[in-house]
Amino acid sequence: MHDYKRIRLFKSNFLERFSVVHPITPALLYIPVLFYCILHIKITIHSLILIFSGILLWTFIEYTMHRFIFHLPINTKWANKISYIIHGIHHKDPHDPLRLVAPPLMSLPIGLIFLYIYSKVFTSNNLFSFLFGFTLSYLCYDYLHWALHHSKSKNKLIYYLRRNHAIHHHRTPPRRFGVTSPLWDFIFNTYTLTKNRAKAE
Repeated sequence: MHDYKRIRLFKSNFLERFSVVHPITPALLYIPVLFYCILHIKITIHSLILIFSGILLWTFIEYTMHRFIFHLPINTKWANKISYIIHGIHHKDPHDPLRLVAPPLMSLPIGLIFLYIYSKVFTSNNLFSFLFGFTLSYLCYDYLHWALHHSKSKNKLIYYLRRNHAIHHHRTPPRRFGVTSPLWDFIFNTYTLTKNRAKAE
């Protein structure tokens, strides 16, 4: 993977090192979080609902960030540079194996912000159940995204999601923002283009 001829983001070698991340990194960071949560979860109907709620909320946040932050229309020079560093590089070189999972410099601060918010919303017992679902869903997102660009699996679900994501990359970037699921694209009508918009684009 390190021999991949990638597009350089920074002139500085120091900064460039932080622009790539080995796919094992999210597992090393967040699987311990899952185990810690498991130690504090008592399996009940209530905790299972909270786990499912955490899973579902991540898919919504994934969709929202992808649509409104990663694909935000920008006209200023510096904002365009930041947008390119965060996500534009992925569209320019979508198969770079070291730029498919989120780097810790992005995922950790965002994760800590969400943790702070959830700690104010939930009691400690409920927090661990919800956080387990949320973190598990995030890890599934990171590794599914990697697999959609590199897996040759014949599994029908993987094939559908891979095709769906490829359409987002190569045909309709302003559509099909969901990676782990097209659920929110269906709900917010961003799965397909209208006929008028399709002609314009």
